[in-house]
Amino acid sequence: MTKLGWKSLPSAARKAIETRVGPVSGWTAAATGMNSTVAGALHTSAGTVFVKAAEHGHPWAAQRTEAVINPHVTPVSPRLLLHVDTAGWDVLVFEFVPGRSADLGPGSPDLDPVADVVAALGRLPLPDLALPTVQEHFTTGGETAELEQLAGRDLLHLDLNPDNIRVNTRARIVDWASPTVGAAWVDVAGLIVRLLDAGHTPESADRWARRMPAWRSAPAAGVAVHAAVNARAWAKTAQRAPFPWAVRLADAAEQWLHYRARRRSWSVVRMPEQGRLSRPASPRVLVSGPVPPAGSVPAARDLSTVAAGLDAVQWIRVSGGRAPAGEWHPAQDVPDLWWASAPLAEDGLPVTGLSLVAAAQLAALLGGRLPTSAEWEWMAGRGRRRFPWGDEPPEPGSANLRDFGPGCATPVTAHPAGRTAEGLWDVAGNVWEWTTAPWRRDRIALLRGGSYNSLIQYASCAHANDVPGHLSSPGIGLRPVRHTPPTSGAAT
Repeated sequence: MTKLGWKSLPSAARKAIETRVGPVSGWTAAATGMNSTVAGALHTSAGTVFVKAAEHGHPWAAQRTEAVINPHVTPVSPRLLLHVDTAGWDVLVFEFVPGRSADLGPGSPDLDPVADVVAALGRLPLPDLALPTVQEHFTTGGETAELEQLAGRDLLHLDLNPDNIRVNTRARIVDWASPTVGAAWVDVAGLIVRLLDAGHTPESADRWARRMPAWRSAPAAGVAVHAAVNARAWAKTAQRAPFPWAVRLADAAEQWLHYRARRRSWSVVRMPEQGRLSRPASPRVLVSGPVPPAGSVPAARDLSTVAAGLDAVQWIRVSGGRAPAGEWHPAQDVPDLWWASAPLAEDGLPVTGLSLVAAAQLAALLGGRLPTSAEWEWMAGRGRRRFPWGDEPPEPGSANLRDFGPGCATPVTAHPAGRTAEGLWDVAGNVWEWTTAPWRRDRIALLRGGSYNSLIQYASCAHANDVPGHLSSPGIGLRPVRHTPPTSGAAT
């Protein structure tokens, strides 16, 4: 957000500040922040201070909140020197903290001081103030009973992003717009998502977090609830304002959710409204309908039985070409291939709940294999389409997505407007599709196309979600591919 300068403040406010800090010699506007109209370093004859100001009625201003909380957080934050409310403006003047926004990337020297200041935050006494609870903060993202697992008697910042942690020889926390009451580990959990966005793996972020006592004592069930409601909150943010940073953080939160589920040997089942996790007793083969509650999952079936019960598969030829480089693959030639016209289905609904290995085995029983991620992207967009049907954003008739779907899988031929020019159904939305990445040394598995619980941007031809191959979910299906035409069920 573009900031106004020092001279944008009313003269009464400028005079009050100069009376306290001395004549002004210069101004350096802040590059980040959304909670104020004027923000920057004010250079005076007595030194430098930091000024934040907003007009009365500013939609995101939290000046009064910061003024009230500041005396209680000075061990970890800059001290408030002056609070001026005049001529329709609310102005805060803080001691100036030299430094930079924290670098949270792997191997960064900032990780040590960041860990120190977050640990110190967790030790602050809870002030005797009327502050909202963390349960109230996440009310729209989960059940009330679940959210009680986030409760505590600690002071939370709730927005520990790199710009709100200033690092020099030590780290300081700034921008107390949302002080909240809850369990101290909740702030650590929110910061982990930022570490994933900065390039950490879930495992390395988890190891880093264990340096903080609050995280070492965090209850596993509470961490799982937070992962679910936080992922939902970031998904909503990315949906309302799909800026690149918001989409990245939504992806990071979803990645952390999957990691925590694997740590507890859970299969990830995103409930349409609550974002809860259900735990089936063992790996299953599921036919996707409404997400079944825990304990009601049908018995696992032999893959040959699954293959025998599939709806007839029609194969469609998609001519090959030069696939441009993507986020997950180098530029490469894709041969002519025969594709299943829709995700494999039984009684019209996509077959799901298969791990990568089981999906590959089922594809082989049909004389095919799983596609590579590059092949899938070529099939979906041919190197020129944003979405499988063209460049227009999804609509209810083109894809089953979170914005306008029923919250569960639908028949694979329910969205005719979403067919590709070659005649392929359900390439975007409804269920993710397994693909492989054999050119990568880590041989990760990639999901493509999005599901009934995905945001619109996940339906693009270029989007991929890297996941562990043993993952199984009612939101993951498969679309086999063949090198040779089948003896029947072929279309060109």
